Amino acid sequence: MKKLVCGGVQAIMEDGTYVTIGSEGNTFIQRTSSWTDVVDVQYVGHDGGTVGLKSDGTLIIELLDARIAADVGQWRNIVEIAPFRDSHGNDQLAGLTTDGKVLLSGAKTDDPPATSKSVAHLCPDTYGTAVYALYQDETVGGLTSRCMDLLSFDNKDIVEFVSNGFCAIGVRGDGWLVYVVDEDAEEAEYYPNYAAWNLDSI
Repeated sequence: MKKLVCGGVQAIMEDGTYVTIGSEGNTFIQRTSSWTDVVDVQYVGHDGGTVGLKSDGTLIIELLDARIAADVGQWRNIVEIAPFRDSHGNDQLAGLTTDGKVLLSGAKTDDPPATSKSVAHLCPDTYGTAVYALYQDETVGGLTSRCMDLLSFDNKDIVEFVSNGFCAIGVRGDGWLVYVVDEDAEEAEYYPNYAAWNLDSI
């Protein structure tokens, strides 16, 4: 097995095939999809829509809303994909191309990425509602409408970035963490002082 997907109930195998693991009664069943050459799989929304990224940069679509499928079915040279929700609450998909550009489905219902900087990686939040960009210059920016405000984020030398909608954390090249918390969120009081953490010393 190469990669677990969507909570561990789906998997991408070493040969690029895609399988789902379910159960009938007390028996575990492995179902093999017809998908091949798959490098990533993402759920889009709660209606079972699934998008597979193939090694040739094209996408495979299953049970996906027609309005999203019409957009992403034409995408080419994609290296990363990530789900999000636009400003109207619609499920959408972001794609990163080989030349560092970002494509968003449903561009008419959400603001397109307002940046000319080259993107190194897409960083979706843990709830699939927002997508951030980790740029080639090692800074981070929000790509979609539901991203956190990063104005107070010490935004430099970032090599990794995660967010859960209430807290955003960046890892610098020297191992130190930088972060910003939504002070209005009820969860804010439970977050430690991540700025005192250095991953290289753990």
